[in-house]
Order: sequence, then C-alpha cells, then structure tokens
Amino acid sequence: LLKLDESVQDSLDLMKRGIAAPNDRVAMTAIQGIPRVGERGKELVPLALAKATDTNPFTRAAVVWLVGQLPPEEAKKAAAEVG
Repeated sequence: LLKLDESVQDSLDLMKRGIAAPNDRVAMTAIQGIPRVGERGKELVPLALAKATDTNPFTRAAVVWLVGQLPPEEAKKAAAEVG
C-alpha cells in the first residue's frame, strides 16, 4: 500500500480509497495496513470503523481485527462506537 517514492499523504489517500473500495479484498487489505503506518494511520481508523456494518464479511472481519490492534483505551472506545 505504501510506495517508497510516494509522500505520506499520497499513501494515506491511497489507503482511504482502498478502505472505500467495493472489492472486499482491497478494503480488507487497506484496513489491515492501518497499524503498519503507525501514528499516521490514526486518521484512517474512523473510516475503517464505519465499515463495521459493511455487507462484506471480509471487510467486517478486518474491522474487528483492527480494533484488536488498537491500544486498550482506543479499542474500548472503538468497540463502543461500533456497538
């Protein structure tokens, strides 16, 4: 998802498009990439959490996985938001 010759913002924009993609594997991969970009990926977490009710099970599973990757306080807050 991230290329060495791209700016951080370009990479985050690419991940945002991936999260919004209708293709289940693309969205899943983009969501799973969020923890790999560290603090820069924090802005993507709300976008990913919004996919918790997606019709695609791969996307929903990626959201659950993401919540498990968050620090405990953030995970607790995210889980409450997701329901």
